[in-house]
Amino acid sequence: MRTIRASHLPQDAVAATERVVAEGGGVRVVVPTIDAARIDRVCDALLRAQERLRTMRTERVIRAIDGAARRLSDPADPARADVLAALHAVSGFSPPMASLLLDRVAMDWLAPQLEQLLDAELGGPAAVESFIARSPRRCARAVAPPLGLHVFSGNVPGVGVTSIVRALLVRSAVLAKPAAAEPVLAASFARLLADADPEVGDCVAVTYWTGGDAGIENAALARVGLVVHYGAADAIADLRARAPAHVHFVEHGPRISFAVIHAAGTALPDAAEDLARAVALFDQQGCVSPQTAWVIGTRELARTFATLTAAALAGIQHELPRGRLDAAEAAAIRDMRTRAEFGEIAGRGGALWGPPDLAYSVILSDDPAFEGTCLNRTLLIKHVPDLDTLIGIVRPFGKSLQTVGLTGFAADELIHAASSLGDAGATRITTIADMPWPPPTWHHDGRGPLQELVRWIDLET
Repeated sequence: MRTIRASHLPQDAVAATERVVAEGGGVRVVVPTIDAARIDRVCDALLRAQERLRTMRTERVIRAIDGAARRLSDPADPARADVLAALHAVSGFSPPMASLLLDRVAMDWLAPQLEQLLDAELGGPAAVESFIARSPRRCARAVAPPLGLHVFSGNVPGVGVTSIVRALLVRSAVLAKPAAAEPVLAASFARLLADADPEVGDCVAVTYWTGGDAGIENAALARVGLVVHYGAADAIADLRARAPAHVHFVEHGPRISFAVIHAAGTALPDAAEDLARAVALFDQQGCVSPQTAWVIGTRELARTFATLTAAALAGIQHELPRGRLDAAEAAAIRDMRTRAEFGEIAGRGGALWGPPDLAYSVILSDDPAFEGTCLNRTLLIKHVPDLDTLIGIVRPFGKSLQTVGLTGFAADELIHAASSLGDAGATRITTIADMPWPPPTWHHDGRGPLQELVRWIDLET
């Protein structure tokens, strides 16, 4: 059995004992035994390393990140093989899905994308190296806290690494806690980063502990100036309540995304192919994954579109098989299918498409109300007569909205649709095909991904 260590710690803080956090598929994932005293030593080491990071040229930091990303993209590199084996064994993604996800997320960590991000967010790398002119009599410099605690969710591999990368770009060292559902990728990236440049790698520590462990987390909170938390609302609220007042807290909680198909202006088969792929990627686990699609048009057009989408999902299953389901996930899908079937029998409208093995489920519903699904390629398709009706449906849920994929809108209609959806709460409007792949420069949950980490120092001359 292959043993993979889901941790990367400074040498003087490595634990003597390890414990298994996941096992299966020929892979055993182990993490060190951690306590508050050891976390304190980790923070000491990270703060010492950050003193060197603070004065590094940006091109050196980018070169190290780029080197680690290229190794994860290299089919011949053993590190990539370990990550893929762990993603399949622990996270449950099928091997083709794990490979595709790793290739696509690693693209965002390459040098050109990182340079583009710094230009878009801060006006270039010089802003974190020194003061830059912002107006005739004012200079400014972007400064991040020396050390941040980053807490990751386990639904989509790569989001945690992106959080680490963003912090390093603004010269903030990272103590990262991965999720039990995906504890491997961030630690693997940190080790590859240390291989590429030991001094940059010294600025990242990754280790797992059980979420909510007050002793460990309070020890970390006492040393950091920043918390970046991806996860459930209750977990975010708990950690926020315990964070000292001076700690800058950045949260990315649960969000929901959906698609809108203007039937009169689109080729339905093409739109169905795009939607099916957006649903299939990440097995619908991402915040950017559509859970519901509204067809602007008649019920008959919605039924036709549902039929086409189900057929497209069946085809994708051969290319990118759905990952494993646990008992609770399978039960949730069956329950949702059963309610749809009984609704159809009772004459309340609706229809269901999906194979017995639960590879995907497409449910046509006559109820236009806003609702999510149980994920794992479970899609609701509804219909509305016009965009204004849809806006009225989703507006009460504005705080939970994120990405909206659109198709079939003319150029003049698109601006109106995007403005209306943005006013209702959505923070990203894109094509359905691009829903799963936001660019590195996107305003994540409506905020700048580097801007949300820094404060600006103004120098008036």
